[in-house]
Amino acid sequence: MATHAILSADAPRILQESAISQVVVTNTIPHSSQKLQCCKIKTVDVSLILSLSLSSLGGGNQHDSPLVPEAPVL
Repeated sequence: MATHAILSADAPRILQESAISQVVVTNTIPHSSQKLQCCKIKTVDVSLILSLSLSSLGGGNQHDSPLVPEAPVL
């Protein structure tokens, strides 16, 4: 798992040709179209957890749900 997918331009090709089955990254930074085209790179959406975390820091947490819900894989 990689928190921020800051990869080299050749990374998608290298990953695609490697024995690695998948790399899971977050959507904390925009992904280039090249990264999105590599089927081994899976992106987890963290927008909800970031929003809830920031809201709770500001005292505006009105959610009864857990802070860490299941994050969808994009």
